[in-house]
Amino acid sequence: MTHLNRASTLRYAPEYHENLGSVMCLLNQSSFHKGYRLWNLSIDIVPALRRGQLKLYFDSQHQPTGFVIWEWVNSRTIQHLVNVETTPYLEYCPRRDYLLITEFMATADNAKAMIADIKSALFPREHIFCLSRSADGSIRKVHQWQGDQLRADTKALI
Repeated sequence: MTHLNRASTLRYAPEYHENLGSVMCLLNQSSFHKGYRLWNLSIDIVPALRRGQLKLYFDSQHQPTGFVIWEWVNSRTIQHLVNVETTPYLEYCPRRDYLLITEFMATADNAKAMIADIKSALFPREHIFCLSRSADGSIRKVHQWQGDQLRADTKALI
């Protein structure tokens, strides 16, 4: 009898499917994302999972409490966002011009801790942009954060 290696029979590692399920669970619980279409997963979520540009957050009972997705974008994309005020389909940008948080979903009690983790552990040396959107998808606010190490380096120079 042939024994199958589970990892070799799956197109992606088991964690991929678990992470996708956690994201779907969070999207389903969000009142803001209630109109989110399943086909949007292949545009917004799956590419980030494949590239390792999605981080999930869990509570002490291992329940998902939030996730963040980021993209490296160029100055042309930033200018487009400012002028058009909608998020375009973002293609992978190998140059590290700007770090843009494209999705940030957190439970009410977890948002501050997630932002602190993003600035201290995930991107400690980066300028970070994050978009808050209205229900119609238009940009409501552009947040700008500095990674903690970048801020410390800047203070040391002054």
